[in-house]
Amino acid sequence: MNTYYFLIFIFALLFTALSIKRLDFALAFILFALPSYLLRFKIFFIPFTLLELMIIILFLVWFLKRIFSGEKVYLGKFRYLIFLWLAVASLAVIVSPNKISALGIWKAYFLEPVLFFFVFINEIKDEKDLELVLTALGAGALIVSLIAFYQKFTGWLVPYQYWFKGEGRRVTGVFPYPNALALYLGPITGLLLGRIFKGGWEKKKFFYLIVLFFSFLAIVFARSEGAIAALVLSLFVFGLSFKKYRLKTILIILILIILFTTIPLFREYLINKFNGQDWSVKVRLTLWQESWQMLKDNWLFGAGLAGYQKKIVPYHQAKYIEIFLYPHNIFLNFWSELGLFGLLTFLLLLLKSFKEVKKKLIVKNNFLAFSCLLALLIIIFHGLVDVPYFKNDLSLLFWLIIGLINLKI
Repeated sequence: MNTYYFLIFIFALLFTALSIKRLDFALAFILFALPSYLLRFKIFFIPFTLLELMIIILFLVWFLKRIFSGEKVYLGKFRYLIFLWLAVASLAVIVSPNKISALGIWKAYFLEPVLFFFVFINEIKDEKDLELVLTALGAGALIVSLIAFYQKFTGWLVPYQYWFKGEGRRVTGVFPYPNALALYLGPITGLLLGRIFKGGWEKKKFFYLIVLFFSFLAIVFARSEGAIAALVLSLFVFGLSFKKYRLKTILIILILIILFTTIPLFREYLINKFNGQDWSVKVRLTLWQESWQMLKDNWLFGAGLAGYQKKIVPYHQAKYIEIFLYPHNIFLNFWSELGLFGLLTFLLLLLKSFKEVKKKLIVKNNFLAFSCLLALLIIIFHGLVDVPYFKNDLSLLFWLIIGLINLKI
């Protein structure tokens, strides 16, 4: 254990030196190393992850540099919504039945991602900086995807319960379960797809295509139906949103409808999903019903941060299903954790984001805006059946997207 803490201390010193020398490189390294939240430790009995440590160091170095330089701090177009976001999260800590855990979640999923957001929108100033960020994000995704690819054929480090799940092995990459892999790769795939559509990408053409290829394979090998459906639906929404692609998108949709209604294997798959017999569908329907009953009695404050597992107990009738951390629906998740005000704030964030994206697409034809649109759609669609925010890497990815929308580029 002493060796472990010594290595963390050495890493902290090196990362501090990097931040002092090149804030943009330090910021990019954080995005490259998003899965580093899996490395955990305590400082004065307070739990931290390596990802959190890097964010705190980055922010402190940036903040001190700003003080000594006297440079004006850009707070972004969403400043009031962001402060409201932190306020409702703080209120959710106060009403939580488990305040110690709630404080940890508030720190890791709300405060630190917002601190990263402020550094990001102030330090990413041009196309070169943006390219560095996307390259780092893609490099991290590629490494994780290659590990998942290797796992598919070897079973290396795949948790036992996923070795022969259903029809075959489900890969997890560096994560403890398959959906964590898909939730991480989904938004990154959306961002890089948008970068491909943007002009002047030839220098990175091969790299981005390789990242997208292996990321998609990793999602398929994880057998995350929610992530695959989210990718497909997001592309359809994009295609239908632009006249240039609308006809082709409609034709593809019609072809898929014909295939899924005429080919017996596809038709049986759809029937199984929609008749409630599929286990994952059945579990989620039960989760949502029980969560809805809980929220009807706790509609204003929800369960509070880290309070869902305790609050749901009196409403949990399906004893054959474990009590999960969250309701597995993005809107129920936020309502349960942050209360009604938190859900409304989240919806306002989405509404403001889509308005800014639309403005950039119409006025500047900015395909970075398309990247953000596609990534947000993937998060929302996947979030209909999962938890795409309440995890260290996922909350940071969400605020990265909000940061990209707020850039002056």
